[in-house]
Amino acid sequence: MINIKQYVGDIIGGSLFVAESRTIAELLLEKPSDAEFKRVVEEDNIMQKNSAKTAIRYARTIRLRIEPMGDNYLEFLVRANETCVKQLLMAAFLKQAPIAIDFMRHKLSDARRMFEERLSDYAWSDFIDERIRSIPELANFSESSIKKMGNNMIKALVDAGYLNSARQKRLQAVYLDPDVQSWLVQNGHEKIAQVMEV
Repeated sequence: MINIKQYVGDIIGGSLFVAESRTIAELLLEKPSDAEFKRVVEEDNIMQKNSAKTAIRYARTIRLRIEPMGDNYLEFLVRANETCVKQLLMAAFLKQAPIAIDFMRHKLSDARRMFEERLSDYAWSDFIDERIRSIPELANFSESSIKKMGNNMIKALVDAGYLNSARQKRLQAVYLDPDVQSWLVQNGHEKIAQVMEV
């Protein structure tokens, strides 16, 4: 029996937050209390957002994804080059929202196998329709929530380089960095490494 909350995770919270995640990783390595974390994000505005509300929302989403990956992940994220950062964030995104793993495994892999040049504009809605047959609880989400999840999934694929843009959705080859692959395998995330190497 699939736990729908765990399956969807916080995919609705946003895509990869590439620019902000390293900042939050550095903060988390300092082991702040919840109050300190909130103060640094809201008052010190370390993420340089226009509103404190936006800053704390983004920061919480990022924290939810990257903190459970462990301190050595955070350290890797802080010192990694841009390509590795994007791949590490994609790995955390997939781990936190298994629905994204299934989308990559089915829709992205299928498009590659069929030698298609781009991902269909209906890939996400078709995927959800298919998944509802085996996970009926997905039908409980509003149309706008489903759409937002899909937009964030596509944006994450663009951020990580699998698609050229959210509008064109042209497929691009992604090669997992050896250091990222090695870290994922050593830390028990082989399934994620396999999915990322579609």
